[in-house]
Amino acid sequence: MLLKAIFWLYIAGAIIAFISLIIAGFNYMFSGGNASKTKKAIDQIKQAFIGLFILLGAYTILYTINPDLVVIPTNLFGAPPYLEQLNVPSDMNEEAAREILIEGYDYNEVEDNLVDQIKDDLRTRSDIAMDGDVIKDLDNQKLNPLILQVIDFAMNNWDKPSNCGQLIVGPGVAGHVKNTDVYGPNYQSCHDLGMAIDFEIPGIDEPWGQKSDTKIECQASLQSALKSTFDGAITILDESTHIHVQTADCS
Repeated sequence: MLLKAIFWLYIAGAIIAFISLIIAGFNYMFSGGNASKTKKAIDQIKQAFIGLFILLGAYTILYTINPDLVVIPTNLFGAPPYLEQLNVPSDMNEEAAREILIEGYDYNEVEDNLVDQIKDDLRTRSDIAMDGDVIKDLDNQKLNPLILQVIDFAMNNWDKPSNCGQLIVGPGVAGHVKNTDVYGPNYQSCHDLGMAIDFEIPGIDEPWGQKSDTKIECQASLQSALKSTFDGAITILDESTHIHVQTADCS
């Protein structure tokens, strides 16, 4: 809220300074040689330039300290639905997914701070297990925008039952491709296309990679929440020890 207020104050300050310059210019032109009016107009011009200098200087100092101090998050007021503002064709298929993977994704199509937020969550939150491969895929822009939204929803918007332990996210592209060729042997999983992600949720203090009744309940809860939120846009497969979420038809 404060960043938003500062943003509009910068704009208002610049407009006021510009109007002041115009008024001072007219006052100077029509001072008619009156020394008092001329001095007043010159002082007003100086004050307008000082105001602009202060605005520019404050912005420069804040940007030098940390660019995030002058970046306005796009989702401050009324965050858009998860399926809005995503540059993902509705008829996405394997061939189209390959073309996008080769060309690279544009994370600017997603909320500005989403990628950094996901990386910070994976690194720092104790309720989420970090997957280094997902971090690599985020750095290399290999996960498509809808998958990013799915990951963000699972980490921050899913009402996780109290008997569930860590949410384990991944692997992504890097964890599934056996070689550098995007046409590798695992393409049917959608992972190497950046169009799929796995989630595993064991119970509290349960080991990962194994079956349990608690895990079944936890993963069913997330599966239900994802289906409700991303209705029709994703396919979810229950693969026993984890659930597999994909956004393209890679079969």
